[in-house]
Formats: sequence, C-alpha cells, structure tokens
Amino acid sequence: MVRMEEIVFSRIKDCPDDIKTVAHWYYQEWDSRTSNVTILDTIDELTKFDERIGFVAHINGKPVGAGEISFASLPNFSAYKNWIDGIYVPNEYRGLGISNALIEFAITEAKALKLSILHLRCEEHLIQLYEKHGFKVTLKDGNKFLMEMNI
Repeated sequence: MVRMEEIVFSRIKDCPDDIKTVAHWYYQEWDSRTSNVTILDTIDELTKFDERIGFVAHINGKPVGAGEISFASLPNFSAYKNWIDGIYVPNEYRGLGISNALIEFAITEAKALKLSILHLRCEEHLIQLYEKHGFKVTLKDGNKFLMEMNI
C-alpha cells in the first residue's frame, strides 16, 4: 500500500509530458475497442480542457494513474453532468491503493468546484470500490452500472 503523502496529484493540462502516457493507457484500456478511433483521437479528447478536468497521480515524478471529472453528458444520460471517468492505474501499480487515492482526489476536486453530485458508470466488479467512497448504484445500463454520490 502506498501512503497518500507519497502520491502527488497534478492536473493533466499542467503536465503536457504526461498527456501521451495517459492517452496510451486510455487507448489501450478502452478506446481501441471502438472502430475508427486512433490514439490521436484519444489525445484530442484528453486535451478538451473546457469539457473535463483531467488529473495524473505521480510517485517519485513517475505517472502511476489518472482520472478525470467530465462535464459532458452521455448520449443515454443527457440529464446527468459531472462524471468521474477514466480512473486508471497501470498493471504494475495496481493493488497499492492508487485507485482509491484517485477517487478521493476527484471527490475533493468536485467539492472545490462546488458540484452537488457526481455520477459514474462502471462494470460490476468495480461497484464495491466506488461504494467505499460513498457512491450508490442507481441503475443498470446493459453490462454497466450507473452510480452517483451527493456531495
């Protein structure tokens, strides 16, 4: 387990050297499954700073995870805004508590932004992770679950 004080969080827009690393993580994990999406598309999405606040976790100056708060609405959930999205930790850093730290950082950022609610979509095996942080399942959407947290 990594101690919280060992993790340094930065906004991705302040870490331009990390954008390609995070884009590669996201592309490999999610975006490559969508036809016609390229790594350049993923970079483009990551750098839409008016639609999202991306953040990177570092240990000893090395990126070890990322996430974001997105303000865009999803096609099936147009009434919902303020999404936690893209919580990702590379395999070699999993099991150290970095995902928990990323989620807590996102919640802290949401409070600072005075958001009243956060939403997320996740697969079933991640429900317990988010419940530990105060999220509750509100509905099932295919093989994903919609969760929310009042701030």
